[in-house]
Amino acid sequence: MTDKNQTYLIFLVGITILVTIGIQLYWNYENYLTNKQRLLNEVQLSLDQSVENYYAETSQNNFITFIDTTSTNYSDNNSISNFLGDTAIKRYFKKFDLKGGTEHFTHNDSVLDKEINKSGISARRGITEISDKKELEQYPNRISITLNQDSIQFPILKNYLDKALKRKSITIAYSINHLKNDSVFEKKGDLQSSPKTLKIISESNFLPDNEAIELIFTNPIKEIYQRGFLGILLSLVLSLSIVWCLYYLLSIIKKQKELSLIRNDFVSNITHELKTPIATVATALEGISSFNREQDEEKNKKYIEISKQQLMKLNLMVEKILDTASLDHDSLTLNQEKLDIIQIINNIITRFKTTYPSYTITLNNTIPSLLHEVDNFHFEVAISNLIDNAIKYGNGEIVVELKETNASFEIYVTDNGPGIPKSHQTDIFEKFFRVPSGNLHDVKGFGIGLYYAMKIILKHNGTLEYLPKESWTTFKISLLK
Repeated sequence: MTDKNQTYLIFLVGITILVTIGIQLYWNYENYLTNKQRLLNEVQLSLDQSVENYYAETSQNNFITFIDTTSTNYSDNNSISNFLGDTAIKRYFKKFDLKGGTEHFTHNDSVLDKEINKSGISARRGITEISDKKELEQYPNRISITLNQDSIQFPILKNYLDKALKRKSITIAYSINHLKNDSVFEKKGDLQSSPKTLKIISESNFLPDNEAIELIFTNPIKEIYQRGFLGILLSLVLSLSIVWCLYYLLSIIKKQKELSLIRNDFVSNITHELKTPIATVATALEGISSFNREQDEEKNKKYIEISKQQLMKLNLMVEKILDTASLDHDSLTLNQEKLDIIQIINNIITRFKTTYPSYTITLNNTIPSLLHEVDNFHFEVAISNLIDNAIKYGNGEIVVELKETNASFEIYVTDNGPGIPKSHQTDIFEKFFRVPSGNLHDVKGFGIGLYYAMKIILKHNGTLEYLPKESWTTFKISLLK
C-alpha cells in the first residue's frame, strides 16, 4: 500500500468514526427527548387522575338531598315551597356555613338533623347515601343540591398526586397553582416557572369553566437518563466497538506495511550477501579455467580454497535462514546437555579475538565454573549473535560479564556503541527487523540475529532483554538455575 492510499484510508476511517459518533449522539438525543416526553405524559396522567379523584371525593361531601318523608303524592304543589321555606332547612345551611365551606355536617350525630326530621324533612349528604334508587322512589317530593367550593383543598389533592407519582416511580419537587381566568387564585409550594422547571395544566373535565390546575415541577433529568440508561450504554458499547475495530484495522495495516518494508529490506540485504560468495566462486572458477593455462597447482589450490570458504559462508547463511524458519513453527528440537557455560563463552571470545584483532573484547567473571543444560550449538550461536552485533554496531570495545543470583545466572553483553533509538527498542527482536538507516547497507546482516537469539534463549527457559543506557548498549540473558 502506497503512502497516498494509506492517507486516503486514514481519512476514510476518521470520517467513519466521526459519522458513527455523530449518529450515536443524535440517536441518544432523540432517545432523551422521547423519554422526556413519555415522562411528561406520565406526570400529566398522574395530575389528571389526581384531579378527578379529588373532585370525585369532594363531590360526595358537597352533594345534599332533602326528602319530604310525609308526602308520597306527586300532585302536592306546595312540597318544594315547603322545602325551601322550612326554618330547619335555613338553619341547616347556616350551620353548614355556605360562605366559608369549612365545616362538615354529618347528619347521624347532628342535633340539627333531628330538628329537620321533626318537620318531616330528612337530609341526606353524600352520593353513596342515595345510591339506592328504590329508596328514593318512595319519596317523590325531594330536592338535591350541589355545593361548589371556590378553593382547592390542597392536602387532599397532593395526597392523590403523591400516590400517583409513586406508583410510576417518579420523584419530583413540585408546586400546585389554582388558576381562575388565567390568574393564580391560590397556590401550594414555592417553585416558580423558570427555564429550569417544567409545567403542565390538568386536562380533566371535572374542572369548572375558567378554572385550571397548573403543576410546576423540577426538570427530572436524572429520571430521564435512568430510563434511557440501557440505550445509552448499548450505544456507547457499539461506538467504542466500532472505533476499536477501525483502530485495530489501521494498526494491522500499519504493521503489514512495516513488515513489507522489513521484508523488502531483507530481500535486498540477502541478495547482496548471496551475490558476494556466488560472484567470488564464479571468479575463482573462471581463474582456474581461463587464467591458469600452465596448470599451476598452487593457484588451483588457492582458487579452490577461496571457493570452499565462500561456499561454506553461503551454506551458513542458508542454514541460518532455515533455522529461523524452523523457530517459527516450533519444530526445532534442542539437544541439551550439561555443559560449562563459562568455557563456551571463553571459546566464543577467543574466536572473535582471532577474527577481529583490532577489537577489545573483555570477559568479567568471578565464577569458577557454571554448569547448565544447554544445546551447545544453538546456545553458542545465540551468544555469538550478541557479540557479533556488538562488533558491528559498537565502537571497538565489548564487555561480556557473568553474574550469579540465588535463582538464576545472568550474562551481559555490552558495547560502547550509540545505542538503539527509543522508538525502535520494542522492535529489535522482531524477525527481519533492522534499525532504519535509509538505503545504506554499511552494516551487513539479515535482521535475524537478535530474533534467533531471543527464540533460542526462550527455548532454554530464559529471557533476553535490552537494557537502555546513555553511552552503552547492553543485552542481558537470564537463565534459571
